[in-house]
Amino acid sequence: MCLEAIRSGDLIQRAAEKRYTIPRSTIKNKRKETYTKNVERVRIFSDEEEHVFEQHQLKLNRIKMPDYGFPLVEIDFGYAVKSYLDKKGGHISFLKRHENLTLRISSNIKKVRAEVHVSLIENYIDNLKEEVEDVHPNNIFKYDETNLTDDPGNKKVIWKEGAKYVDNICNLSKSATSILMPGNAAGDLLSPYFIYRAKHLCSTWTENGPEGTRCNHSKSGWFDAVCFDDWFQLPGVENLDGPKVIIGDNLSSHMSLHVLKPCEKNNIRFVCVPSNSTHLTQPLPSLDQ
Repeated sequence: MCLEAIRSGDLIQRAAEKRYTIPRSTIKNKRKETYTKNVERVRIFSDEEEHVFEQHQLKLNRIKMPDYGFPLVEIDFGYAVKSYLDKKGGHISFLKRHENLTLRISSNIKKVRAEVHVSLIENYIDNLKEEVEDVHPNNIFKYDETNLTDDPGNKKVIWKEGAKYVDNICNLSKSATSILMPGNAAGDLLSPYFIYRAKHLCSTWTENGPEGTRCNHSKSGWFDAVCFDDWFQLPGVENLDGPKVIIGDNLSSHMSLHVLKPCEKNNIRFVCVPSNSTHLTQPLPSLDQ
């Protein structure tokens, strides 16, 4: 309409700019046919397909699933659409067209970890090489610990517009449980050690676990000096022939007389991993992997 008014001589460009609230630069470009294509994103789905997706979400609202505390999580809706797209077979991945590229899961590390100097790692490797030189793989141990929680966190959900408060029913106790798992260089794993976040240890928590499993408790659910001293009384390790090496984290709670004395008595060499370097120096696969 704007261009037609200008071509017919009814309006000049400045007057057309004001009447139709279109920038004059846009009017000039359109008259010169500088941009002939419609400016919009490339669409994968048709209007009919997108209408079906919309009706699916509205149907969930009609049967009041969100009102009962079970809204449709955004990522779940994305999986449903992705599944439909895969079955349709109309989408070709960019990565499939470029074999030199691939997807990998990145590891989030703090700045202090990224700043670990190469000389620190070299000194640790040299020390470790010297300590394990005459030790049998069965006698070289490394322990790793991880902390588990039942809090899944908050997720984005799809809800009808205008709602202020959205509830997602999910039982959680905000509890935390630590697991310490030691293994040796020969590939054998020892029994796990559990730490519960509690003031008292319930007997039912210690039942039906792997053979040899031991349990304890702490205020935070993490290892403290008392728990680590209790775990370090490794049954059977002190009876192994020859020198032994235990590789552990350089934490203050891991260093006490209750740890160092058994090491000296039973010919156990304790090697500390440099601080903030376990993402580089960890010889034992992480438990959460």
